Amino acid sequence: MIAKAQHAQTIALVLSALFLVSSFALAQEYSVAGAGSDANQDAGTDQPLPPSLVQISPKIKEAVNCFDYYSFGSVQASAFVPLSTASAGTKITFPTTIANTNPYPIVDGTVYVKIFRKQSDENQTQSNGHDVVDQFAAIENITLNANSQTEKEFSWQIPANAKNGQYQLATYFLTSKKYNLSGLSFTDDVTGPTTDFEISGGSEKTIYLNKNNVKINCRLPATPKAGRESTNTNRAGE
Repeated sequence: MIAKAQHAQTIALVLSALFLVSSFALAQEYSVAGAGSDANQDAGTDQPLPPSLVQISPKIKEAVNCFDYYSFGSVQASAFVPLSTASAGTKITFPTTIANTNPYPIVDGTVYVKIFRKQSDENQTQSNGHDVVDQFAAIENITLNANSQTEKEFSWQIPANAKNGQYQLATYFLTSKKYNLSGLSFTDDVTGPTTDFEISGGSEKTIYLNKNNVKINCRLPATPKAGRESTNTNRAGE
């Protein structure tokens, strides 16, 4: 589980780094374009580059390390549960503090949320995480000044047939709905801040995807401990 989380975090860092490096490469092209325009003029050619390219020609003296500007986990969305126990079929509101610790502003931010129902088996949780009940963009169009925070809130309608038990809300923070600054929204094991709560007054059984029983070619994947196929035959909803 730890290795998976580290691998997923590495992927996010590499993707963000590529975005910043591509911006740097584009700036270099503009610089070369300006130099090319000067060469054309010296040679007396009739095809100078467009003025827009000539004007944008910054003099870059050294490479830029993208990790001087990108810091994973630098924006945190901390949601709070007003009640430790909520009733199925009701709406629950989560006050949320969003803090930007970067020395630059954040624009077009989104707080993405996943609702998990906790598994009681620690081994299954370690292998596959908790069961995903819902996921959605909770707060959008967020703008934050450098080293600042803001207070927001969002609500979640608890299904009337929600299974009784322990739940967890996990938050993620993205910009432009692509670049992860807190948690990895495409995974269930690398999240931002989490908060736990309980749901009562619902059902004892429900229909859900049992990740522990997903099979490949009619076989369960090998477990990390045994190194061979599991014989787990639990069915969803039991």
